Amino acid sequence: MRTERLHRVRIPAGTCLLALLATLACASPAPAEPGVLLGAVRLAEGKDRDVVRLPPCRSSANRAVRELRLVVDLHPAELDLLRVVFHNGERQELHVRQHFGAGDGSRWMDLRGPRRCIQRIVVVGDTDTPGWRPGKQARVSFWGR
Repeated sequence: MRTERLHRVRIPAGTCLLALLATLACASPAPAEPGVLLGAVRLAEGKDRDVVRLPPCRSSANRAVRELRLVVDLHPAELDLLRVVFHNGERQELHVRQHFGAGDGSRWMDLRGPRRCIQRIVVVGDTDTPGWRPGKQARVSFWGR
């Protein structure tokens, strides 16, 4: 029977630490799912009611969702209410009552029930600009996941 000798190899501590940090950097958790863009509306200067109409369920532009998020850009906006109508006929009201600056977004808002496709989103709000500026409109984009 033959015995083999094992040789010890010394690796400097700095090298081990560097390898560990490189591994952790590559193995960071995946970013949160960004969601799918459902649609967008432009809000006028005075109180406005706009509707985002979505295509039929299971198309690339409309997927079943459980959460909704909005992002405001171009100009600040004040949003009061969102009425979400699902393809199965159910409805849900989300009382937002919040001012958003241009570039701001809401948190992810949970929708009651299981994942469902949205048929339309009714938006009540207005562009929040100083004075009367009828040409200025905020764009509100809706994301789902």
